[in-house]
Amino acid sequence: MKRLTLILILALHLVSISPLTALAHGVEFKYEANLSYLITGSFVDGSPLSEAQVSIYAPDDPKNPWVTGTSDEQGQYLFTPDLTKPGIWTVQFRQAGHGGNIKLDIGGQMNSSSGTAYSTTQILLMVIAVLWGLVGTALYFKRERR
Repeated sequence: MKRLTLILILALHLVSISPLTALAHGVEFKYEANLSYLITGSFVDGSPLSEAQVSIYAPDDPKNPWVTGTSDEQGQYLFTPDLTKPGIWTVQFRQAGHGGNIKLDIGGQMNSSSGTAYSTTQILLMVIAVLWGLVGTALYFKRERR
């Protein structure tokens, strides 16, 4: 009986430490996206919209340009949105009566997690599983030998 009591006390001690150790195995990753978009405008025949007027509209103010600029000789414009303003951004190219719009769905902070910290329910289930295993082991050693 002393042996069973000692095993159970040791098991309870180990289980009381287990959730803290189990949390160390969870991994959480967070990163903030700082994306730039390279937008290329071209005519239907493939020639670039060089030196085109570019207007970019933020989701919170679709009537007033958030930034304006000019495309380069290849019809390209590099755009870095404000990630604190998630939503649909509108990019407008205009040159000599020609032009068009493109809408970009840009989110704020992006989260990626390949593993997260354990929830309270998961910790509780792990503790119960460990206790069940320890009780089973203790009962195995306590059985009468023939």
